[in-house]
Amino acid sequence: MPLPPPPSATWAWCRDDVQGYLPVRVMRATTSSTTVELMEGGSRTVPSTDILDPILHPENLSLPNSDLVQMDDVNTMSVIDCLRRRMKEEKIYTAVGDILIALNPYKMLSLYTPAVIDEFIKRDPVDLPPHVFGIAMNAFRSMIMENKDQSILISGESGAGKTEATKQCLHLLSEAARGEEGELEMTSIEHKILQANPVLEAFGNAKTVRNDNSSRFGKYMQVHFSKKFVIVGCSTTNYLLEKSRVVAPGQGERNFHVMYQLCAGAVKHYEDFGIHEATYFKTLMKGGVTGMDHVDDKADFDVLLSAMDTLGFKKAEKKEVFSIVATVLHLGQVEFKEDEGDGSNVATGRRGSVSGRRRSSSISSGDLSAIGLKNAARLLGVTSDDLASALTHKTVMNVKANLDVQAASAARDALAKELYGRLFNWIVLRINSATKDTTKDPMTIGILDIFGFEIFQTNSFEQLC
Repeated sequence: MPLPPPPSATWAWCRDDVQGYLPVRVMRATTSSTTVELMEGGSRTVPSTDILDPILHPENLSLPNSDLVQMDDVNTMSVIDCLRRRMKEEKIYTAVGDILIALNPYKMLSLYTPAVIDEFIKRDPVDLPPHVFGIAMNAFRSMIMENKDQSILISGESGAGKTEATKQCLHLLSEAARGEEGELEMTSIEHKILQANPVLEAFGNAKTVRNDNSSRFGKYMQVHFSKKFVIVGCSTTNYLLEKSRVVAPGQGERNFHVMYQLCAGAVKHYEDFGIHEATYFKTLMKGGVTGMDHVDDKADFDVLLSAMDTLGFKKAEKKEVFSIVATVLHLGQVEFKEDEGDGSNVATGRRGSVSGRRRSSSISSGDLSAIGLKNAARLLGVTSDDLASALTHKTVMNVKANLDVQAASAARDALAKELYGRLFNWIVLRINSATKDTTKDPMTIGILDIFGFEIFQTNSFEQLC
């Protein structure tokens, strides 16, 4: 049974390795250790250094506020404890005035049903519990009442739920623009805007150690409204795609979703790309994870193709897009070995190697490196010799010089990252052309989703950016 609140002088915050901070009642204390009783029941002895500030209003601990502005005692410990208690009750949203704190529950909750959307459209969000729909609805109503453009800023650590929050904001705006009674049908442009999400997620999202669908790029979306406040277009600007993932996903992580989706669906749609199952490709195996529970990459590939059709991607465009993804996968198979001189060769099996136009012997058909080189060259529209020469040599002031194994590997990785990065930029521009607005001087609501930072024991360049 929970303990009744005792006099405030006996209550304090205590460090906890799991929960961060816990409210405790101090029972006995010495200079080295302190015995405390937990609010949820039970007792423990902790180092006295773990006992922190006193709790001024312990009687309020059992009433976690939905708006932190209403708290009597605001500090790091009380805020974390309030969020923890609300999370325990599956209340993942907490307000701080006009700001919304969202915690990722890592499970499905009935928070975005048509009934919930209808409630936020018809009622004032002030009268409803904190919710991402409230943020979006406030922006929509402020745009109408003030006749000014609005912005929504979504920031947080990787895995916090920014991608989902962005999708739900778009969903709410789409419904709100149709009227309180849904009297307007969803327009073609609204459908295209919503269908852009599966495409951007396929090419820009990946599984990380913290999130199975983590957005690995930043984006700023501007939703355009007519003078009657109907959605007439949308434009997306992308930032800082995590291109290093293309060649080196972290341990326990996957590369971008589309690579696994292509491996699962290419046999049906693009069998001439030389694609195999994901476990065949070295870059997809570097993280040690190829599949995910409750994720069907083949079905997701069909969803991706359908979304691209909705956005007006032509058959030839889709083939070019996936051929570049396949090229990146095949480049990852190419390996190098030391040449007799001051340079390197593409390793092509026991019988020989290829370096530029120099071929010491034939390419072994069973060698993964040779097959990767051949397929990549074919998809790029060049010869194997030319691609090998480009990877193992550099030209400075019209002078051609050899590259050692390390430099050649770096050249291969740079090519793969640049191909994928340019492909992603083109896809964003292609989506923008499908959702462009032809209205003069539209009103806009901007949604910025960019701060997917991470803090690890060992941090790399990606964390710095």
